[in-house]
Amino acid sequence: MFLKPRNRNSMQASGRATAPGLKQSGIASEEGAALVEFAIACAIFFALLFGVFELSLGFYTFHYVSNAARQGSRWAMVRGSACAIYTNTTPCPAQESDIANYVKGLAYPGIDSVNNMTVKVYTYSYDISNSTWTSCGEMSGGTICNAPGDQVQVQVTYAFPLSIPFWATPTFTNCKAGSVCINSTSTQVISQ
Repeated sequence: MFLKPRNRNSMQASGRATAPGLKQSGIASEEGAALVEFAIACAIFFALLFGVFELSLGFYTFHYVSNAARQGSRWAMVRGSACAIYTNTTPCPAQESDIANYVKGLAYPGIDSVNNMTVKVYTYSYDISNSTWTSCGEMSGGTICNAPGDQVQVQVTYAFPLSIPFWATPTFTNCKAGSVCINSTSTQVISQ
């Protein structure tokens, strides 16, 4: 059995009690609140989602740069000044431009190695009197130490373009505006 209210104005159809004679006005209404909450939640969710995507691409790029430096030093270590004796591989001996072209030619999907990558190659010779490695400098300038027993060092720098929505991208030193520099260095002893 249902009880009927004595005064019809004391209860509305929604079951909420109001003062007799007053109707509920739009000031205390919660209509549209769910839409605003949904918009705020979606903005936060999508910002986090795009942040996770960018972080994943950053780790992918870091892996690529590390691998490219290792591959470049391995490629250069068998193309020293004595490589023509052991093999007919061309170019032999390798110059800095040959090593840089090889590293930039490693085709990873999503990596713009032509525009965003720099490759520097340094060589070192072993100084027996001091038992240390002496720098010969970059291969493009100065003395080139590419005989078997010398070292070759390949430095790869990639300007990773950072684009997260609603995020002001900081400018890092020695890097393009709006990008993060990812560096890797690999050193090998020249064997041929």
